[in-house]
Amino acid sequence: MPKQSCNWCFTINNPSKVKTCGEKDKFKDLTFDTDEKVINFIMQYEEVNYYVFQRERGHNENTEHIQGFIQFKNRKRGTTLQNMFPPQFFHGEFANGTAQQASDYCKKSDTRIGEVQEWGELRVTKGGKQLTNEDILQRIKEGADDIRLLEEFPQLWNQIDRLQKVRDLYVFDKWRNVFRDVQVTYICGQSGTGKTRSVMEQYGYDKVYRITDYKHPFDSYHGQDVIVFEEFRNSLPIDNMLNYLDGYPLELPARYMNRIACFTKVYIISNWNFEEQYTAIQHKYYETWNAFVRRIDKIVTYKDGMIFEEIDLKSYKLKYNLDKDENLQP
Repeated sequence: MPKQSCNWCFTINNPSKVKTCGEKDKFKDLTFDTDEKVINFIMQYEEVNYYVFQRERGHNENTEHIQGFIQFKNRKRGTTLQNMFPPQFFHGEFANGTAQQASDYCKKSDTRIGEVQEWGELRVTKGGKQLTNEDILQRIKEGADDIRLLEEFPQLWNQIDRLQKVRDLYVFDKWRNVFRDVQVTYICGQSGTGKTRSVMEQYGYDKVYRITDYKHPFDSYHGQDVIVFEEFRNSLPIDNMLNYLDGYPLELPARYMNRIACFTKVYIISNWNFEEQYTAIQHKYYETWNAFVRRIDKIVTYKDGMIFEEIDLKSYKLKYNLDKDENLQP
C-alpha cells in the first residue's frame, strides 16, 4: 500500500454479482448491488469528509464497475484502509493529481450507467498536495484576514479552529521577542458621553479589542493593536495591570491557549475619576500606585459628548503632587 493520504480512489468490479467481500466477519456476505448499500457502508465512518462514485461500463469491455473517490478528514495509511474496507474497495490506489481532478474523473459522463452519488464538501488541493498549515501561514504573513482566507480556501469553514490556531502561533512567534512602545490613555466621564465611541470610531471596530469580562479578559484576544478596558473600577489586580501596561513581551492568560500581547495602544475607560482607582493601594502601597501612574501617558475627561479636559502625565503629577513621596492629595 502507498504512503499516507487523505484522498483515495476505489473501484468495485461486478458490484451486482459480488456476494462475499473478504474473509473478516464484518465483510462477510457484504454486497454492493445498490448505491444505497455503498453509501451506507462508506458513511459508517465518521472520518469521511467527502465521497463521490458512479456505476460505469467501459468502452472496450462490458464489465460493470463502480468508480469512486473518498476524501478523509485526516491522512490514512493503506494498511488502515485494509481494516476499514473490504479488498474489493481499495487496491492500493491513492489519488494522483488534485482532489478536484479525482472527483471530476469519478463523474465523467461517457461511461456512466447510473446516477452520480456525491456527499460532503471537497477540500481543494494545490498541485496534488493537501492544503497545509504552511499554506495558511504564508497567507497570514502576507496580511490576509480570516474572511479573505475563507474565500480562498472554502474548506476552512469547517476548520475555523485550525485557522485560528495557525494565526495565534504566528502572532506568538512574531511578538515573543519584541518590546512594544505602549501608549496608555485613561478616559473618564459620565455614561453616555461618548468615551467608548470615540475610540472605536478612531481606529475601526475590527481593530479594537474590548475587555468587558474581567473573569476571563483575554479569551477572545487575537492580536488586535488597540485594547480597551471597559467600565474599569479596580476591575483587575493592580499587579496584573502593571504587567499589561508595560511593553515587555507578555503572555496573556486565557483558557485553552494563552495569547501573546501585541497591542501598542491601551485605553482604560471608566465612570470613575483616575484618582478614585485603587484608593487602598494609594495609601498603603504608594510606590505600587506611583508605578501605575507612570504607565499612564494621558488622562482625558469627557463631558456632554466632548472632551472636557485632556492632561498629560507630567501635568497630572504636578496637579496631584505625585513627585513627592507621599500619599495622593488633590
